[in-house]
Amino acid sequence: MTPQTNLQTVRQYYSCIHEHDLDQTVSFASENVEWQDMATGTHLRGKEGFRKSNQYWLTAFPDTEIQINTIFESGEFVVVEYLARGTHQGAIVSPNGTFQATGRRVEMNFCDIIRLSNGKIESGRSYYDLMTLLTQVGLATSTLQAAA
Repeated sequence: MTPQTNLQTVRQYYSCIHEHDLDQTVSFASENVEWQDMATGTHLRGKEGFRKSNQYWLTAFPDTEIQINTIFESGEFVVVEYLARGTHQGAIVSPNGTFQATGRRVEMNFCDIIRLSNGKIESGRSYYDLMTLLTQVGLATSTLQAAA
């Protein structure tokens, strides 16, 4: 695959998330895809695990909007920095428990590192600040807020 094809594939994948097309997101994954949510330590495998990773976010934030800020390719890797916005309208499911909807708006930055092979996502690691997420949905208070 050419670098342009990898970039196009990843852009289309994030477009499907932005459009809330969960079924289509899975079509970008290889059979043995592995996805890691680095903030929670969640490691999901296979197309069903990949689907669950996307479903967790779209359930918790059904009005999710994705705005890609930076995207670049290096060999088989594509790095994507994006801003995600949404309203916490559904449960957040994590290894630390399930957090019910608070109705609060979230706007936060993510950075995903994705490895592709033959035009399919083979693996990915998603980085974001979990404390920012928990603070914005009202489940935690940041140290700076507590000191004020």
